[in-house]
Amino acid sequence: MTKYEISDNEKTVGIVNVNDSINIDFDNSFIKSYIGNYEILKDNNLQEYLVQFIVNDIDELYDIVSKYIIDSSLIFKEIEKIKEYNNLKYIKENTNIVIKVLENDLKYLNLSISNVDLISLFKSKLYFVGKVLEIKELINKDIFEGIINEYNNFINSSEYEFLTDEEKQNKINSFINRLEELINIIEKNSTYRYKKDFINPIKIIR
Repeated sequence: MTKYEISDNEKTVGIVNVNDSINIDFDNSFIKSYIGNYEILKDNNLQEYLVQFIVNDIDELYDIVSKYIIDSSLIFKEIEKIKEYNNLKYIKENTNIVIKVLENDLKYLNLSISNVDLISLFKSKLYFVGKVLEIKELINKDIFEGIINEYNNFINSSEYEFLTDEEKQNKINSFINRLEELINIIEKNSTYRYKKDFINPIKIIR
């Protein structure tokens, strides 16, 4: 038997024993509570973030990747993934690249979710709610569609370009908060979790 600690909001709530004969790989997994139950989630099922860099050669890219990939044998594999994601064969001077990292890796790049792009965050939450609605109508569909319509009208309005950045951010935050209310209903009444299910990468501003 292997013991795994169960925590909820960084507070230890118990220990679970898992029989070693069970054919499940628990490496890099964690145990998460929901509605009084516990589930095991894999690291590859976590929110991804998109970070943009400009690099001049492969060495610069190597230096960036080595900040969040500890195992040196995996660094070049990660670089190949980055090149493939950006549709690149070679890294030349002033190459603009986007890197996908997990939330826990942002700190190695001196970033945090406080640097998030609000429109990207809105679209991520929108994607999650929309995907859940395709499976089960856990929230009022009319309210969801109303948020989408209001957002599109706001973004495409003639006044949008004349608003200050702060005014734009405040309005987009209001849409995000309304989606958050729907997400809370979904999470309260199902096992679906934002940032764990139906993941859409979120942009981080540098």
